[in-house]
Amino acid sequence: ARIDLEYKDKDAAASKFSEILNTLKSNPFVKDFSTTQIVPSAYYRNYTNFMDPETGKEVRTRYGRTDANYFKTLDIPLVSGRHFKENKDETDIGTLIINEKTMKALGWTDLENKRLVNKGETSDGFRVVGVTKDFHYEGMQNDIEPLAHFYKGKQQLKNSNYLMLNIVKGKEHDVLRQLESDFAQMPSKRAFEYEMLSDKTNA
Repeated sequence: ARIDLEYKDKDAAASKFSEILNTLKSNPFVKDFSTTQIVPSAYYRNYTNFMDPETGKEVRTRYGRTDANYFKTLDIPLVSGRHFKENKDETDIGTLIINEKTMKALGWTDLENKRLVNKGETSDGFRVVGVTKDFHYEGMQNDIEPLAHFYKGKQQLKNSNYLMLNIVKGKEHDVLRQLESDFAQMPSKRAFEYEMLSDKTNA
């Protein structure tokens, strides 16, 4: 569901959204959910150039920013490392999860002490904490490219474009009707809308 709807009262909307998330956590029909800046079929169209500061190897990746539940909600397994961790101190800010294509391009066999820096920068860069199985994040007809995900921070309305849900099959109507009702209580300039990811990525 698109949630960047230009709310007329941003503070009230953020508070209501927190209530919605708490309700989703206790809903037996919702397996998992994610607040994210991207979803499959809607990744940023630009690229970033990363470099392994130890070897000088470079990789050009598509990228996105998301929360700790993104891959769990999509049922995408990790092949190495861990998911992002959401906690009060946001200690995972500055970490990355990459896909198998990226790991292969870098020639890595493990994640021990692995970091990536933006090419041309002298900062400490980003600590790589996990590797996902390669997955189609555009239509099925598109090749899978190197991909990196930044941790965007805790689940909240701020800095999020989408609320992504993994719903028990057959219960989609019930959950989505309730969401429509909840978002109707958050006056905005754009209407609440949602799409099924399967419709977008199988095209």
